[in-house]
Amino acid sequence: MTVRVTLIAALLLLCAPMFAKPPAKVKLEWRTTEYESGKIHEKYTVQVSEGGGEKRWGEYTAWYETGKKSVEGEYEDGKRQGRWEWFHENGEKQESGFYEAGVEWNEWTKWHPNGKKASEGKYANGKLHEKWGWWWENGKKKEEQYYDLG
Repeated sequence: MTVRVTLIAALLLLCAPMFAKPPAKVKLEWRTTEYESGKIHEKYTVQVSEGGGEKRWGEYTAWYETGKKSVEGEYEDGKRQGRWEWFHENGEKQESGFYEAGVEWNEWTKWHPNGKKASEGKYANGKLHEKWGWWWENGKKKEEQYYDLG
């Protein structure tokens, strides 16, 4: 009896790969969009599946029509992932923070166009968390609040 059970189990294990789905074929392609003027607006990669479906995957960069960078970050499985940074048209940093599977997490900072800090705090699962501070354009503290997941 145990020989028969062992034999059947071995046959099932050997036959399983015959019925398994082959891995889907995917490829990465660069995409570029342009302003009407012909200047590059954004450049990013997409993952193209065998069936033709696309999702963003990898580096993403966008520029103002002036040629100055407006945003850079990365996508993973179609969602924002890791550090993302935005810039004012004058080149000063506008905002910097982290995403985890498309949701805001960890430290985030915003700056006024003059380079002075506008706000700073943490997100947890997309909600304001712990200590947050806001500043006026002249650099003076405007407000401070504490949050527990929003």
